[in-house]
Amino acid sequence: ILSVDAGASELPTSDFTACTVWGHYKGQWYLADVIHERFAYPMLKRRMIELISHWKADKVLIEKASNGFALFDDLFYTDNYRGKIFRILPRTDKTVRAEAATAELETGKFLLPKTAPWLDAFAHECRHFPAGHHDDQVDSLVQFVNWQKLPRSQSMLSRKPKGNISAYRPTLKERIHQRYREGHE
Repeated sequence: ILSVDAGASELPTSDFTACTVWGHYKGQWYLADVIHERFAYPMLKRRMIELISHWKADKVLIEKASNGFALFDDLFYTDNYRGKIFRILPRTDKTVRAEAATAELETGKFLLPKTAPWLDAFAHECRHFPAGHHDDQVDSLVQFVNWQKLPRSQSMLSRKPKGNISAYRPTLKERIHQRYREGHE
């Protein structure tokens, strides 16, 4: 599952686009990747399509704010992504949404790798929220955590995969499992 908080532009003063990539295995959620960059909209759209393809995403959660409006519309109405794209409409401020996710995060079912190129920046932003300079990665994390609590998200976990999954599922699970095999935080 990809959780996207789209930034407004590639300008240095703009918010970042943050995308967290989540895998589910044996009742736990694994944070497999984090993208945290500034994009002009055409590159944002291209990058999200690349990530959907690379991770073979079942679901893509897009916050409908900033460039998320256009990204949602462009992907939602594309046949290749029908049924995969979900809009997330924030109804409260960031701090309230983060507080709502805190108890769920403390359950121990959300795992981070011991090492990853993005891990230090991700952890730094989480530690300094809400007083930190940026909060885009936290927004993506919180959006995912609050979404996965919803009953409709649970049906995805018990569904039978479509098509011939033997070509990619073992590899994907193996990649995620390998990253966490030596332990987690």
